[in-house]
Amino acid sequence: MVVLLALGLTIPTLAFVQPAAQAATCSSGSTTNTASLYWRETTKYGDRDTDVYHIQHVRELQYRLKRAGLFTSYKPTGSFYSYTKSELIKFQKRYNLCATGVADQKTWQVLIQKTTKGFGRVPARCKGTGWWVCYDRTLHELFAYRDGKIRNVWLVRGGIYSLPTRTGTFRVYAKYAYKLSSTYGTPMYYFQKFNGGQGFHGSYTMMDPFVGHSHGCINMYIEDSRVLWNLTIGYYSRVSVYGAWS
Repeated sequence: MVVLLALGLTIPTLAFVQPAAQAATCSSGSTTNTASLYWRETTKYGDRDTDVYHIQHVRELQYRLKRAGLFTSYKPTGSFYSYTKSELIKFQKRYNLCATGVADQKTWQVLIQKTTKGFGRVPARCKGTGWWVCYDRTLHELFAYRDGKIRNVWLVRGGIYSLPTRTGTFRVYAKYAYKLSSTYGTPMYYFQKFNGGQGFHGSYTMMDPFVGHSHGCINMYIEDSRVLWNLTIGYYSRVSVYGAWS
């Protein structure tokens, strides 16, 4: 097709070129399905880990960003403000995630996968049939596997040096959604016992999984212990405890 010009010249018309497709809009990657891989709630600017009953996983977010070589200027504080947001955006850009500065489910999945240190240390038995809950005492990491597939990883803490979480292979034999310790009189949430009086449960004192220890149990955030409880309803999981005390 040509266009006739007043000067008697002709030039070919340029074919119409469609504009490049707009980048896909970042949709929310959040979900309330706590059985989702590596589930965490959405964590965003202004959130705070205010007390053991109101954990927004801000400290965990900051610890994991630090493991990724980010968030280097401060220690984890449990408060999500400008610095945390800017460091999270750097992480999201690094892995081609929507750089919103909001830790939605998609971001958490990549963050946990990339910053969990102990995948290579998990014993082969933990990848066997059924549910296995495996605790690395050195790295403060608790893994949940089902039929050889990872379902979640949490940052936790174990017993003090004089009352350590004992190593070995066990099976959960008793479950209590809520129980007071007969020894210490302290509340234990979503308690699953696997070795004498030891088990994993939500802690009424743990704000930071790398500060302090328990009297032998595996302390979890209360919310995380509820997620594990719901994942394993109807099952008495096998348990493996390994690694040097830390």
